[in-house]
Amino acid sequence: MLYMAINNEPDTDKIISTALEQNKIVLLPCIEDEQLYPVIYKKNIPLKAGKYNIKEPLYKERYPLEDIDVVVVPGIAFDLYGNRIGYGKGYYDRFLTTLDKHTVKVGLSFTKCVVEALPIDSWDVSVDVIVTEMGIQTKEQKI
Repeated sequence: MLYMAINNEPDTDKIISTALEQNKIVLLPCIEDEQLYPVIYKKNIPLKAGKYNIKEPLYKERYPLEDIDVVVVPGIAFDLYGNRIGYGKGYYDRFLTTLDKHTVKVGLSFTKCVVEALPIDSWDVSVDVIVTEMGIQTKEQKI
């Protein structure tokens, strides 16, 4: 599962197109009834502006949560422990708690947005891996 970048987030277009070329199942988030859920995205499905003007597939075919292997999570900032700050609405935190414990959560960020530590709340869900233009770090490496 990926996302369509907004504001100053790392661009995901190349990742999405490469995954589609490799015949991977690509999922994008949609928000409905204040909940985030995954829908299938294919190259021929048009995108439209959804909630908060985030692009989402026009035709929404939901995907089973238990079948998701990897979720790429956006964030304004990440820390060395995998904590993140999003846009403050909690959509991803609520969504990530519904996934199988084996689903890998990947934070996609620019190096300049990774800091030593962030303030966290009890409901915050951390990522397992952070990917930046400088490489990949895991929690075991103290991201």
